Amino acid sequence: TSASDATAEPGAPAKPPRRLVVVDAHPILYKSFHAKGLAGLRSAQGVPTSAVYGLCSFVVGLLEGAPCAAAVVFDAPGGSDKRKGMYDDYKANRSPMPDELRAQLPLAQE
Repeated sequence: TSASDATAEPGAPAKPPRRLVVVDAHPILYKSFHAKGLAGLRSAQGVPTSAVYGLCSFVVGLLEGAPCAAAVVFDAPGGSDKRKGMYDDYKANRSPMPDELRAQLPLAQE
């Protein structure tokens, strides 16, 4: 029996358990950046925002589903370098991150 069960009124419906959802931001940012419906989305100042918009929409959708908390995580600086040191072909076939996507990372991390 949890502490929340002990304080519940007899016969009251049980509260759903709280969830913690951890979101790996980079795949969502990439997917949103390349999404046809979001391509070219910009702020009034002309700043690209498609990836940030997609990430925010994704997280809001998670939070609307049920009471929960969300943690959005980003790759640590130099993380790929460490992995490349362990495995030379790590991400060897990937193109560099597009500049318009890279420009959105600081905004996404806010």
